[in-house]
Amino acid sequence: MIDRTTTALDIIGNLELTAGKDLPDAKLEQARQFIHNYYENVSLEDLENLQTMDLRGAALAHWVLMSQRKPGSPLIRVYNPNFEQHGWQSTHTIIEIVTDDMPMLVNSISMAIKQRDLAIHLIIHPIMQARREDQGRLLELADAHDKRPEFIAESVMQFQIDRQTDAAVLDDLQQAIDVIIANARCVFEDRPAMQDNMRAIANELQPKPGTDTDCEEAAALLNWLSHHRFVFLGYAEMALNADDNTLSIDDTALLGLCRKEASGRTFDLDSLIPRTSSAYAESDDIVSVTKTTVRAPLHRSEHLDLISIPRFDKDRNVDGKRCFVGLFTSTVYNTSGSDIPWLRNKIAHILNLSSHVQ
Repeated sequence: MIDRTTTALDIIGNLELTAGKDLPDAKLEQARQFIHNYYENVSLEDLENLQTMDLRGAALAHWVLMSQRKPGSPLIRVYNPNFEQHGWQSTHTIIEIVTDDMPMLVNSISMAIKQRDLAIHLIIHPIMQARREDQGRLLELADAHDKRPEFIAESVMQFQIDRQTDAAVLDDLQQAIDVIIANARCVFEDRPAMQDNMRAIANELQPKPGTDTDCEEAAALLNWLSHHRFVFLGYAEMALNADDNTLSIDDTALLGLCRKEASGRTFDLDSLIPRTSSAYAESDDIVSVTKTTVRAPLHRSEHLDLISIPRFDKDRNVDGKRCFVGLFTSTVYNTSGSDIPWLRNKIAHILNLSSHVQ
């Protein structure tokens, strides 16, 4: 066992020295770099009750998993390691992941695990700089701070959770994590476009000074939210059908979680946007904020917020909607608002919505 007086550096150093015992020289430096990166930021408290052999085996198993991967294709393994088959053992079920580095991954995967009433005992999450050949074979690992252009940042995650022996449970976890990574990729790729859309709409709404107070306030609110006060998860545009006053989804203007290819989406747009309601479709409220009954599948398990802005034709008649789906950040909930009374009122409205949705 690792003694309490042993420093984290001693643990890592010992692992590095013994990592190459059964490895060819060509792989030795890569394995040592992986182990160094793997445990560099893990606290001694999390390591001290584990066998050095198992710490080394866990890292090497994850390194082997990482050795072949094409960018854009995540690697996920959910298993119960045993010494004979995997070279190490654990009393926990192990989740190993290697994927392109993106925001929201650790929080979202942790959320999915906890939703299944499983406890998380340890999370290891280094970001590694990797250089690969065209077919995905790992050629070199670098220090996490190495920003050379030929290296890409890859998120390496290990979750140790309550031991599960049912193959169906293990398979469900693997599929759920695959969906989370696919959805996180959609959001990550489209976030700049969603943010740009909100700012463009704000500019569109901005009237000449003093001519339209409602539009001026709406534009200011959207600009305020677009600066790190709203977690953009999805965007949709819809056209108003004159025949029945319902809204039709524009499939060419869907972003983030609203994209058709958002894998395994846990909601459909009709559960988020009341597009068959004529009152909603025809409403000319410049900006409306509502709290949906659908919980976010990413970031944190809270009810999604919906921001709706009407689209007008040249005669200023409503001919559609622009909708942002996401979550207000903690800044919104913790701020006293602003010296501007109408903005304080808007924030109070948002907080009131949150308190009424269970």
